Amino acid sequence: MAAFAVKKDFQKQGLGSRLLKYAIDDLRNRGYKQIKTNARTSAHGFYLKNGFKDLGPRYHNSRLGIDDYSMVYVL
Repeated sequence: MAAFAVKKDFQKQGLGSRLLKYAIDDLRNRGYKQIKTNARTSAHGFYLKNGFKDLGPRYHNSRLGIDDYSMVYVL
C-alpha cells in the first residue's frame, strides 16, 4: 500500500481511518489476503489503531533517511 495523508486542518476527525477502511474493504472484496506497508514513526500509532501489526522492530530506511516500521494487516 502506498502512502496517503490527510491535510493537517482535517486530521483527528477520523477521515484517515475511514479512507483506510474503504481501501481494506475494497482489497478484501478483490480477494487479497493481506496488506503490507512501511509506516513512518509518526504514523505508527495510526496503523496500530487501525488493526495493523508490526512485522519487527523499528528500522532505519536508508533510502529515505527516516525510521520506519514494516507492518501487516491480515484480511
